[in-house]
Amino acid sequence: MIPLLSLILLTSLPTSPGQYHVGYFERTDHRLDVYIQRAPEAGRTVLVLGGIHGNEPGAYMAAEKLRELRISNGILIVIPHTNARAIQTHLREIGVDLNRQFGSEEKPAGVDGQIVSVIKSYIAQADLLLNLHDGSGYYDPIYRSALRNPSCYGQSVIADCREFFSRKYGLTVPLQDPAETVLTRINQRILKSDDLFHFSNHETAEPWTKHPEQRKSATYYAVSHCGIPAFGVETSKNLASDEVKASYQLMVVHEFLMHYGLGPDDSILTHPPTHPAVRRSPSQLQPALSIPCTPRSAETMMLRYDIDGIARQAKAGTDLWLVRGERIRFANDPLTRVNVIGFVPDPNSNHGCDNGYIIDTGRDLMAEHSVDKKGDSFIVKLYRNKKDAGTVVLRFVEPALKSVTLETPQGVMCIEPGCAVEIPAHSRLKVIGIDLGIESGVKVNVLGYRGRGDGEDRGQDIDTDVLLPAFSMGGEGRTYPIRVTRFGRMIGEVYMIVQREEN
Repeated sequence: MIPLLSLILLTSLPTSPGQYHVGYFERTDHRLDVYIQRAPEAGRTVLVLGGIHGNEPGAYMAAEKLRELRISNGILIVIPHTNARAIQTHLREIGVDLNRQFGSEEKPAGVDGQIVSVIKSYIAQADLLLNLHDGSGYYDPIYRSALRNPSCYGQSVIADCREFFSRKYGLTVPLQDPAETVLTRINQRILKSDDLFHFSNHETAEPWTKHPEQRKSATYYAVSHCGIPAFGVETSKNLASDEVKASYQLMVVHEFLMHYGLGPDDSILTHPPTHPAVRRSPSQLQPALSIPCTPRSAETMMLRYDIDGIARQAKAGTDLWLVRGERIRFANDPLTRVNVIGFVPDPNSNHGCDNGYIIDTGRDLMAEHSVDKKGDSFIVKLYRNKKDAGTVVLRFVEPALKSVTLETPQGVMCIEPGCAVEIPAHSRLKVIGIDLGIESGVKVNVLGYRGRGDGEDRGQDIDTDVLLPAFSMGGEGRTYPIRVTRFGRMIGEVYMIVQREEN
């Protein structure tokens, strides 16, 4: 057994590229295996924990699968069986909840203390923590049923706050924005609406939090003590099988690794467990398009770029999937020239070199020059040393509107796209929220209401008597669309029907 005092020394990360395995507490029932992969290129360090609760097999099965993943930047640390004793007995915990031993006042002893010490040491060296779980029911910000409500955990990504100031980095670190970006991408690949993920802010440090116990968790320790972003990834215990839970976990983890710039390959996603609710590969669903092929000589070329400031890279010949409105910038490279077909940075001088420009994909690309003429896919031509080096293709998805929440005289109502709510004449209405999965560039406009003049009417106390009938459907002054747009493109609508006065 490794002496406890030696653990800190043995958790130093490798300095050379390669794959490493470190075993702690060998020949015991709480053996702790740590798998470390250091990529050839520098980047962030991400720590993934699985199995901190022994009765959550989707979590530790996904973490086991991550050992097969290859990254191109940074360091990936995976601890698949954080609580090996509990996993062996299929119990949530043995004696104490291991995920409640990270608080400042907690002093875990014996086996638990040894494991927590190792985990804390790795958290201190990481730039991001993902703690995988299987949770009860299906989290939903609106109460819909006993199985789907704000008190459930399944199918959610949990953070302890919206953002926080990190002493490690000396700046404010967002949590909600990156999580919503990741989930928007994930939800576009999930066909079964019941399985969509939501973001959940536990507001752990606030006096009004409903989850004070989370102040003792690994993610809260990472945020509050180590100053790094941390998320709990929860799949539902009510899903069809452990394999399905693991496949959803892997989708989320893979997208987080993409978002934080580790450049993971698709090996863990190529053959996911068969499940009708998951798109096996976005490219398999696209119609055949005439897209230039990448020359064989350019297959190993790596293209460096960033999306909304997050560094990434991709091989020539691949598709780059973005949520419309995200901003992409191709890195300046004296040997590489990038030409985005459909983007003209300067109408007076179109020189065909788009390196270094920030391209707003919601506004800057001309649909008539897209592959499908609809603005959903654009060719990016690559040149290396002035020679053709192939292409990549920009492909876009729209965020999916799931509901609009309104405060009406009848109470708070959650309205699905295309549906309507009827309210009395001479009453008031307020748009208090939307479920879209992403916030940037989003506006909610109540047609017929003058508002502030910026097209954003959320939070406004709207008197139905001041609505302009000309903007109602048919001009009858009765049915008014409540329209959700993103970067000027309509995402969806719900409708407010003003009741007629009785004679």
